[in-house]
Amino acid sequence: MATTSNCPKEPSNADIVTYLKRKDDRICLMDKKFEAIDKLEKKVEGVNGDLKKIWAYLHDIDKKTSERLRLIEEKTESVDFALAQAISKISSLEKQRDGLKIDLTYLQSQSMRNNLVCTNIPEALTENPDTTENKLREFMVDKIKITQDLVSQMSFERVHRMGSKVDGKNRNIVAKFTLYKEK
Repeated sequence: MATTSNCPKEPSNADIVTYLKRKDDRICLMDKKFEAIDKLEKKVEGVNGDLKKIWAYLHDIDKKTSERLRLIEEKTESVDFALAQAISKISSLEKQRDGLKIDLTYLQSQSMRNNLVCTNIPEALTENPDTTENKLREFMVDKIKITQDLVSQMSFERVHRMGSKVDGKNRNIVAKFTLYKEK
């Protein structure tokens, strides 16, 4: 048999060993890459577990925050209601106070309508209500020119000086007539 030049030559044992060594090196390299991928998979699973825990924690915080916000809103509504009631009560009390002021002013004017205030009547160092009444009667006769008979007939519930005594100043005299007609 004759050899043909077109046939591929058979690889030698050394070529096959070299070829197998290269394939073995590539397989080792792929094994290392698979190990790295396995490690990455484990890390991803760990991160995934951590993310699930964080998600659960955030969900729990969201529930608690929502509940607290609901309670705050309820309290705010309650406070708003109480404030509205307080404002209404204050308004009512202010109206009542204004009415009482009017009533008090009326009562004061009614209780004082029988009063007569006289000024610039000299005051003695030691003066009692009887002395003050006598000085008032003298003033009515001497200065106001009312007859002695009329002044003697006038009856007073009370005659007194107003305020506290100050040296060198005469206090006003308040005379409360028994009858308004006499005033």
